[in-house]
Amino acid sequence: MIEVNSFTIGDLATNCYLLKDTSTGDLAVVDPANDEIIDVLKEIKCDFSKIKYIILTHGHFDHIYGVNSLKKLTNAKVLISEDEKQCLSDNNINLSTSFLPPNGMEKIIADEFLKDGSIINLGKSEIKVMLTPGHTAGSVCLLFEDNIISGDTLFCESIGRTDLPTGDMNAILRSLTKLKMIEGNFRVYPGHGRPTTLEHERKYNFYMN
Repeated sequence: MIEVNSFTIGDLATNCYLLKDTSTGDLAVVDPANDEIIDVLKEIKCDFSKIKYIILTHGHFDHIYGVNSLKKLTNAKVLISEDEKQCLSDNNINLSTSFLPPNGMEKIIADEFLKDGSIINLGKSEIKVMLTPGHTAGSVCLLFEDNIISGDTLFCESIGRTDLPTGDMNAILRSLTKLKMIEGNFRVYPGHGRPTTLEHERKYNFYMN
């Protein structure tokens, strides 16, 4: 079983998630927005030695800026879609030149690249990767048990913007159809804003109709 804790961090109010496999205590951090994540984790007395993965739903700076500091502290493996490679080194694509003048952020090196259907083994639990392009070319959602971490693909009654580098409105609509067709109800943890459920979005999200 995976326990989910969420923290809202940074000027763009990014939702960062701490996932814990309750059997082993192994941890994963999803989308560390900036270095504030370290202080937040210290406040809850997180065992940093248990952090095995830093998982990125996509490569925009407000989801990855804390990666290098957290990596140095934990030596956790950095995982991101292989279609997001360029975001890790191109500050125009990850948007950090616009928000972190003058030069943007430091390059990030991934340890493993994810594909559609990849399985991340966190302790005795499994996290399935679903490629959901549209907000960016390599955006992913993370599915485990009855939960979805949707990054900036799906928000409560809205979706991520598609007018940024590598964004594609037609692609995100196809991705939303994939999510809509998942059987059953899931709790949805988005990259920004409040949690929702897949059933709620099927009913009330204009882009899923």
